[in-house]
Amino acid sequence: MKEQYGIDTDFDFIKSCLASHDVVIKDKRILITGGTGFLGSWLVAYLLWANDVHGDNNHISIVTRDKSRFLSNMPECRNNQLVTIIEHDLAVPLESDTSFDLIIHGATDVQKAVSDDDSFNCAAIGTQSIISIAKLNPNCRVVYLSSGAVYGANAPDVWCKETDGPRDHALASLNAYTAQKISSEETLLVASAGGQFRCSVARCFTFVGAFIPRTKQFAISEFMQNALADEDIILSGNELTQRSYLYCADFVVWLLVIFMRSENGAVINLGSNSAIAIGDLASKVVEVLGSKSRIVKATMSQNATATSYLPNTDKAGSQLGLRQYTTFEDAIIKTRPWFDISDENK
Repeated sequence: MKEQYGIDTDFDFIKSCLASHDVVIKDKRILITGGTGFLGSWLVAYLLWANDVHGDNNHISIVTRDKSRFLSNMPECRNNQLVTIIEHDLAVPLESDTSFDLIIHGATDVQKAVSDDDSFNCAAIGTQSIISIAKLNPNCRVVYLSSGAVYGANAPDVWCKETDGPRDHALASLNAYTAQKISSEETLLVASAGGQFRCSVARCFTFVGAFIPRTKQFAISEFMQNALADEDIILSGNELTQRSYLYCADFVVWLLVIFMRSENGAVINLGSNSAIAIGDLASKVVEVLGSKSRIVKATMSQNATATSYLPNTDKAGSQLGLRQYTTFEDAIIKTRPWFDISDENK
């Protein structure tokens, strides 16, 4: 599957980049929640490749609500002796007597929740399950995939720093997703402070690469689909709204370096420090893909408020030596095969 999307060469880059940061992950027992989504698929695919090509011999346990669906999307896991698929809904406590060396907790699923309270409680149960499992091994490392959403909505040109903490208006809004992330961060960090396991938090922002959902929730995904079809790109929001995009191969490097090299209790932003306005994003996608698409501003966009969703990555750079390795233009080019293949082959 990875060859279809052209990301097999990215794995060579990830491996060499991790080595330059003295990150070696071999002969470990790894538990992953959230390994079936956009970012999680990259992580799982890389770990599988490292096992196959480099003999890393990591045993990977992946929690998913739907085993059949996961295996159809990730057939490399089928009949793989180094992979265990745990079919489980994290709304119910997860029990395990396995001692894991590494736990990557990324699951946040509000789709099945009937209310904000329900989704919040589901996330809390999942986080408590991770803590219980982590405590089985005093040398266990946990990394939590949080979100830049904890900073709330910001005006243009505001770069969120880890020292800002969750914004007051993010707390006040009680958005289910944001509230889950804030609560899970705090719960994990407090639990790890007792020394029974190590935990770091990666606050993830926006990314581009294979496996990105083809939905309107992801502006760059929608823009690329329109551009490749030479269809109009409709700007329905304020064209001055800002985002920044990190290529997913870079994401894997950043995540694993944060995971293995950061101090216990560290909270680190994970994303690109190159801002781009949504209007410019549409233009850049059209330019890089050589599209004939027109960019059309919807009427409602004139009254929409411009916001930003931008990470200050100084901490990642100064403490861990991380930087953006793939240019935005190259990221678009590398992502194209994901959209070029037919739905029948996905």
